[in-house]
Amino acid sequence: MKNKMLKSILMIFLFINICPNMSYAQEWSDTTTQIIEGNNDSSLTSDTDFIDNEYWQEITGIELNSKYYNGEPFVAMLYRPTCLNCKMRSTIIGYWLEEYDNLSIYGVDLVAYGGNAWMGNSGKVPIICFVKDSKNYAVYTGADSMRDIQKALNEYMEVYAVGKVDFYTVNNTIYSRYSTDADYISGFLPADRSVIAFELITLTERIIEGLESDYDKLKAIHDWVSDNIYYDYNLIYNHIGSTSVLGTYLFKSSVSTGYANLTAALCQAAGIPCRVVSGYAVGVGTDSMYSSIWEAYEQYLVDGDLEAFQQNVGTNHDWNEAFVNGRWIIVDTTWDSGNEHYPGNRIMSNPRKDTYFDPSMEVFSAEHLMRTVYASGETLTPDISLDNNILLMEEGDTTKLTVSGSSGTAHWFTSDEDIVTVNSSGDITAVSEGEAIVSVTALVNDSYYKTTYCTITVSKVVSKEIKVTLIDLDQSYVTINGNETFQIKATVYPETASNKDLEWSSSDIGIAVVDQNGLVTAISKGEATVVAKTKDGSEISADCLIEVLCNPKVEDIFNDMKTGTWYYNAVRFVYDNGIMSGKGNGTFDPGGSLTRAEFATTLHSMEGKPEVSYRDIFIDVPNDQWYSTPVLWSSQNNIASGYGNGKFGISDYITREQLAMMVYKYATDVCGYEPEIIEGVLEGFNDIAQVSSWAVTAMEWAVTNGIISGTGNNQLNPQGNALRCECAQILKNVYEMLGL
Repeated sequence: MKNKMLKSILMIFLFINICPNMSYAQEWSDTTTQIIEGNNDSSLTSDTDFIDNEYWQEITGIELNSKYYNGEPFVAMLYRPTCLNCKMRSTIIGYWLEEYDNLSIYGVDLVAYGGNAWMGNSGKVPIICFVKDSKNYAVYTGADSMRDIQKALNEYMEVYAVGKVDFYTVNNTIYSRYSTDADYISGFLPADRSVIAFELITLTERIIEGLESDYDKLKAIHDWVSDNIYYDYNLIYNHIGSTSVLGTYLFKSSVSTGYANLTAALCQAAGIPCRVVSGYAVGVGTDSMYSSIWEAYEQYLVDGDLEAFQQNVGTNHDWNEAFVNGRWIIVDTTWDSGNEHYPGNRIMSNPRKDTYFDPSMEVFSAEHLMRTVYASGETLTPDISLDNNILLMEEGDTTKLTVSGSSGTAHWFTSDEDIVTVNSSGDITAVSEGEAIVSVTALVNDSYYKTTYCTITVSKVVSKEIKVTLIDLDQSYVTINGNETFQIKATVYPETASNKDLEWSSSDIGIAVVDQNGLVTAISKGEATVVAKTKDGSEISADCLIEVLCNPKVEDIFNDMKTGTWYYNAVRFVYDNGIMSGKGNGTFDPGGSLTRAEFATTLHSMEGKPEVSYRDIFIDVPNDQWYSTPVLWSSQNNIASGYGNGKFGISDYITREQLAMMVYKYATDVCGYEPEIIEGVLEGFNDIAQVSSWAVTAMEWAVTNGIISGTGNNQLNPQGNALRCECAQILKNVYEMLGL
């Protein structure tokens, strides 16, 4: 399986002669001091040197920092012992130490000295520093080429020997021997263009439309493949996927072999000679292979025996070389693609790069090694058959094509969806007058994808209703943050459908809602499925999974909430846990009072909203009201009772002592909590006499356990109305105390 380059590595280049109070040196040294604080024992350095050479010296961060402040010149490498890039570059550093006289290099283990806190997991190690003094220095990261780093070694440390830093020497030799013989080059074009699947010919014509030069056409093909194909980690990890031309095109994913095969096929369809090259590229999981190749390369630089060198190195990566304007142009669509596909259908899309389209030999050789293993690409010939290869249909007619000779899933395409559509089962719908070709590509012998065709001619009919046959959503999976919106675009087929109106719905409006134009609004953390369904009776639908990654910020939900208030975290807590919501019109009303029915509802929500059967207990609690179940649940669980006159008092504001009693009963009677009470705990409040006799125990428990505190001036205010912000804090306290 072919390897893919380490992606998304950020380059940092810091140069010399910078003002001391603005320099990166000052910033770097301060950071280093913080990193190694508390790790001042030089014995913490590695027991085994990272590079086995007498001129490599492991030191601590404190020691390196001291050398910088003392103005000493030095070369240092800050590394992580398990980092692949560090291991690879240590090989070249080792050559420096062997070949350069009077050169010593200090090594600092970033793991032993808190380097992770500084570097994070950004992939930028190793850090290589060239320091003349505290004002003249250069710092390079793992994202910089070793060729540039060696130039800095020459410039700053005045070491001018030529070292082995990339594969330039051997690559340049191989490239100089490339044949430009016309007969040889013609071998990388198909003798008959018809062997290329018509889908690829049609795609190529669309890609290169309006372009004149072969160079511009090659660039357009490079851009399309890099933009539209995803590097398939599912193929690497689970061996599910394809590296064939049509397999890569169908699945829109593959590894480097598939990228190269598809690129070659599109170039050949454009009349550009193109070959697939198997070589070596520095990539994930290739450290042992890298070491053996460098050993072979070192020997080649000594004896110049190219044949022996090529016999001793392996391949792990494919790219392309296309013959344009009298020369072979290197194209690596895999490494320029920013797209990745992971198991579970997770995808990441990043901007395309152009680094490896017609790169200089120096740029190419930093990570690639030519191996001169060539292929013209994949040739496709049909080995499967359809029950019909010619069909005559009228507009609106439907039929089914059946494929024979396949050992796997068939993939269907139409040359013109305005004339004929086809679904994944081979069901054909005639849309409008004209001629179209339907093709099917399927797996044969569990090894190769093959293609065959059916030509369909559609004639007109008069006034026939055309049903929708397909809804195509531009997204199948969307991640979004709370309170954000996302527009899903739907395309209805056929274009001539009589009624293309759609009905949009969400499986969980508590997670995400969608309007009738497909605009999704995230409500709270979780997953919901948005469905678009036809209104013409065809029962055609399409769906998109919406994953809301986080709840919206409280201040984004309620316009009367601000960060920094004492109750902010409590309101955040009760809202996130579905215990309390707002008052409407975008407000939480933290200073407002709470009714008895509302507080019963909060406890009911905290308990998970258990169901109860309706009983006519209170004359002010009819059935089917928002508060009916919570009030009856609280009554049945001995949390709250009515006033004795047959009423619960649903609209009465709850007092602080009533609230304490309901919370106390919930903790003891529902949750089985053993109360802890400090006798006399209420005596410190001036208004203790205002606590009703039935509420004394509950208030003592609430104050003892920090559930309720005073309102200031030694006042407990038991008869005062409980505020919504106080309620939020009390519920959070109870929730955490009970370990719910």
